[in-house]
Amino acid sequence: MSLIKYKHVDINKIKLNKYNLLYDNNEFLIQSPIFNNYEIYNYQSKKYIILHFDNFKISHLKFLTLIDSIEILFNNNNNNNNQNNNNNQNNNNQNNNNNQNNFIKTQIITNIQNQKSLKTKLNDDTKIFDRNKSLINKLTSNKIILLLKLNYNHIYYSWTISQILQL
Repeated sequence: MSLIKYKHVDINKIKLNKYNLLYDNNEFLIQSPIFNNYEIYNYQSKKYIILHFDNFKISHLKFLTLIDSIEILFNNNNNNNNQNNNNNQNNNNQNNNNNQNNFIKTQIITNIQNQKSLKTKLNDDTKIFDRNKSLINKLTSNKIILLLKLNYNHIYYSWTISQILQL
């Protein structure tokens, strides 16, 4: 598995696999920029970190653009699959519901002040490191960098945290 910094990702090299993304035909992790503002919460026995984007940081805007681009890639892929399925249907057996586009559910949250954040999922096997690269049990700093893996399932995707480095 390769590691790619968010600012070095070429969207044209990303391909959809059945359940994840490939970059140059390899599974990969994306390194996020530094986040100073985040929330940890539990929902239905799962843990999440919401990363709040700073609209004045270029690194955050680039990362957000990458996430948006990946969502567009997913939606284009879903639309192409829907068109192919519709073209393959028997003319006598067409159903209007099949003509609807299936858009993926975004993981980008926009609040009423138009501030954006990204929902990421913590697993039991997510590793957390301090600035000395020592393994720790919980976050104690407000500055973090994440290694993210994208899991994909046709109309839904999630960003899963593989590792966290607190600074």
